[in-house]
Amino acid sequence: MVRTSADTSVRPCVFVDARTACTTQVWTYPVGLGRDDWQTPTGSYRVVAKERDPTWEVPLSIQQEMKRKGERIRTKVAPGPENPLGNYWLGLSLTCCGIHGTNAPRSIYRFETHGCIRLAPEDAVDLFSRVSVGARVEIIYDTVVVGRDERGRLFVEAHPDVYERHGGPYEKALDFAGNRDLRSASEAPGWEEALRIAEGIATPLPASLRLSGTTAPDRIRDSVAAIGR
Repeated sequence: MVRTSADTSVRPCVFVDARTACTTQVWTYPVGLGRDDWQTPTGSYRVVAKERDPTWEVPLSIQQEMKRKGERIRTKVAPGPENPLGNYWLGLSLTCCGIHGTNAPRSIYRFETHGCIRLAPEDAVDLFSRVSVGARVEIIYDTVVVGRDERGRLFVEAHPDVYERHGGPYEKALDFAGNRDLRSASEAPGWEEALRIAEGIATPLPASLRLSGTTAPDRIRDSVAAIGR
C-alpha cells in the first residue's frame, strides 16, 4: 500500500507499506504537495497507470492559470528537462492528480504543486520500482501524529495546519487524547512544548505517559487551551 501523509509543511512524506505473512517493511520518501489554494485531495484510491518518461497533458485549469499570468499556454509538454512530471508517473483513480518525479527538486518538502504528489527524481525511480498497477493508495491529512517504537516508547509529532482544516495542533491533540484515553498527556513534560513548536519532529515522551492514568479529560482540555492562548 502507498500512503501519502500530507501532515506537515516541514516533512510531508510518502510511505510504502510492503507486507508479507510475518513482516512489514516501510519505505518513506519526502514529497511536495498541493499549495493552499490547490490542495492535494485526501481519500482512498488505486494506482491505475505507470509511465516512464511521461508526456504532460496540461489540464485546462492550469492552461487557464497560464493565461491569467500572461504565460505561454501549453497543452502538452514532451518528456525532457522542461517536463514538471520528471521521468516517472503513477496515475491514480483520483483523476485530477498523480504521484510523479520532478524537474524542480527544490520544491520537495513544500506545498507548491497543483495537487499532485511530487517526489525527488531518485525517489521517484525507487517508488516506481516498488509499486504495481492496482496498488492501494491512501492520502491522509493529519497535524498530530502519535506512535510507539519497538520498545513501547511513546512519541508525539505536531505540525502546522497548512490547509487550515484542523484549527491547529491543539485541537487535534485534544481529539486524539479524548479518542485514545490518553489521560496523563497534560502532565507529560515535552507534550506541550511539542504542540507549541509544531516543527514536525517526533518528540519522545516520558515512560510515565501511557494509554491509561488518572488525569481527567477536562485537565487535558484545560492544558491544550492554555497552550493556544
